[in-house]
Amino acid sequence: MRKLIAITALSCLVSFLYAENITWNDSYSDSVDKAAKENKFVLADFTGSDWCPWCIKLDKEVFDTPEFAQYANNNLILFKADFPRTKDISPELKDQNIRLMDKYGVMGFPTILILDKEGDVVSTMGYENGGPVPYIASIKKSIAEYKPAYKTQAQKSLDELREMTGDSQLAADKSDAPDTIAFFDNMFKNQN
Repeated sequence: MRKLIAITALSCLVSFLYAENITWNDSYSDSVDKAAKENKFVLADFTGSDWCPWCIKLDKEVFDTPEFAQYANNNLILFKADFPRTKDISPELKDQNIRLMDKYGVMGFPTILILDKEGDVVSTMGYENGGPVPYIASIKKSIAEYKPAYKTQAQKSLDELREMTGDSQLAADKSDAPDTIAFFDNMFKNQN
């Protein structure tokens, strides 16, 4: 019995010592900028970290685990928009979080948004049973199924033209691309 307790304690200690740490950013703009630079997605956690029972449960069961830390460190930029009741946050941070809540239509906590490197929503999640493995699988599935929206019909047409001609370099020169997009934009304006 003593050996079993000793082995269990040693196992927990080793897991604790080698567990990866994760860093949650509180600046939205820094998170999106970093995602763009590192070609990653942003996981935005809208939470009431000190009062919301489902938020606390999600932190404990998913975000505070070594499995999630390993996945997040390799694939995500983590952003937390916190709405605490007992701890103070700066007025600037509070204003930022409220503006983001309005921007993304967040209605409750926890709300987890997966955002692309431009800050567009890829998927919306909340608390899910099962721990880190199914949660990570849900994130991976959302990212795998994501197709970025085209900013303009002209950009879509340019991509379609590249595909039809097999010329991936068509208007790839930054000096040519704006003229080509402008051409398509004018064409679509004249059709309407």
